[in-house]
Amino acid sequence: MPTVSTAERRRTPNRAPKHAWPTHARSKLAREFPGLLITSLGLALLFGASGCAYRKAVVVDDLLVPLASDVARVPSPTDLAAARLARVALVSSIANSDRPDAALAALEAAPKDDDEERLTALAADLRNATLDDPIAYRDASRRLRRRFGIDPRLASRLDETIADDPLRIARRRKRDDWHRLFARTFNSVAEPLGQSVITGFFLAPYTLANSFIHYFAEFSNAEPLSTTGRQALVLRQEFLAAHPESEIAPEVARLVERDRIRLEKTLARRRTRVAQTAIDGGQPGLALHHARAATAILAPHPDRNASIRRKAARLTDRASALVAERDRLAARTLEARPTEPFLRESERALATALLARRAAPGALEPELARHASTAGSDGYGRVAFIDALARNEGGHEEPARRALAELAGQARHHDPMTRHARQLVEDDWQNPWDAFRRLRSSGRRNALAYRFAGEWVNRPRYPNLWPPVSYLIDTPTIAMTIVLAPLRALISPFTGFPDFQRATSSPATATCCAIRPAIISARSSAGSTTTSATRRPSAARCAWPI
Repeated sequence: MPTVSTAERRRTPNRAPKHAWPTHARSKLAREFPGLLITSLGLALLFGASGCAYRKAVVVDDLLVPLASDVARVPSPTDLAAARLARVALVSSIANSDRPDAALAALEAAPKDDDEERLTALAADLRNATLDDPIAYRDASRRLRRRFGIDPRLASRLDETIADDPLRIARRRKRDDWHRLFARTFNSVAEPLGQSVITGFFLAPYTLANSFIHYFAEFSNAEPLSTTGRQALVLRQEFLAAHPESEIAPEVARLVERDRIRLEKTLARRRTRVAQTAIDGGQPGLALHHARAATAILAPHPDRNASIRRKAARLTDRASALVAERDRLAARTLEARPTEPFLRESERALATALLARRAAPGALEPELARHASTAGSDGYGRVAFIDALARNEGGHEEPARRALAELAGQARHHDPMTRHARQLVEDDWQNPWDAFRRLRSSGRRNALAYRFAGEWVNRPRYPNLWPPVSYLIDTPTIAMTIVLAPLRALISPFTGFPDFQRATSSPATATCCAIRPAIISARSSAGSTTTSATRRPSAARCAWPI
């Protein structure tokens, strides 16, 4: 783009610039005085930069003008009408509810300029706020929202007021249930047909039948009151609590009572399911708690939900019987039964020998043989238990555990030593090594089952159905899962695999604590330099077997 100087040179091509030096003079000066030229160029750059860095101060003349005093403004008729409406709205009541209407009519009839036109919508909203009926207030806000040209801030607040209708939200939540049901029904037909387009329509009858079976089986997992139904119940309860005198309150109360009965059935069904699982897991106390809780949930309506009430009663009776049997067996362990007269001398001699000397292997053979000959078969449990105790005292822990396991596995219900041996063998902290092996074996079995059947080893898809029927419905899916087991085994390092050995960490720690003293003793006998403070096991951390 040409500048002013270039334009001037174009107009007068033979005329040199006014202050320009001749070319030969500039070249001669550069040859004879190169240092002078470089110094001049540096000074020019320095002063040029200083000039660019300098900023001219900006002076605003209006700041120097003295502040003028406010001019008194005479209120317009619209201002007076708006003030009158505000005063009437603040002191209005049911007795003089027509006064805000009259004040609003006076404001609308007053002459207004362009800036005062928006007062009409604000005044109408203020008048609507004086309505005591929330339903009428929302209806009036809805009519006001349909006006054209209202302020966006007022429109936003009106939208929030209109949307904050608990009954409207409750109806929307109930429509969500119907929408979900329609979606399930549509998918149960559209999905198999879409698969048939890819796999071939000769499989369409099978896929449609399988889809319909799963569609109807899914209803067994549905609760009497869904999540959206519980939300609608809470919204209707809030409406009744805030507006008990509304004309639609009786109808809303009827819906609330209906949903309360369904909610009680839902919660009681959950409790009974947990109680049944607790009974199957050998926890009668927990089962009794949940069964009683289910009965208490159903108490407000004793004439409704009869089936779930009968189930809760059956679980309560069964759990109570199991708890009573457990208490009876626990009390039996505290009973002091007198020794038979013909065994008193033999048992006294055996007890004296146990207290007098250490129960080492072979040290109690005479007393044990004498007691066995006197007691006969009834004394087998006591002799075997003392023999295992002697082996453990002698440092032979594994033979002692095997002897206790053999004694615990015998069906001698009348022999208390069998029960004591079973307690020692099955207790995780008394016998940590066997507990570790049991958990490790269980983890391996669970991992192998998961490799083959995946999530189906945990529970069926429809737990509320009879288990054979539930597994029969999912037989094709389970078969496909087993067939694809090798593929899942190949991709499991990339997709993740559950850790079924995590539960063995606590018994493994106890086992290490139990084995540690033996290792330290062996090192000490071999001439180890470990100090006694280091070799002393912690009683708080280690669990000793037997």
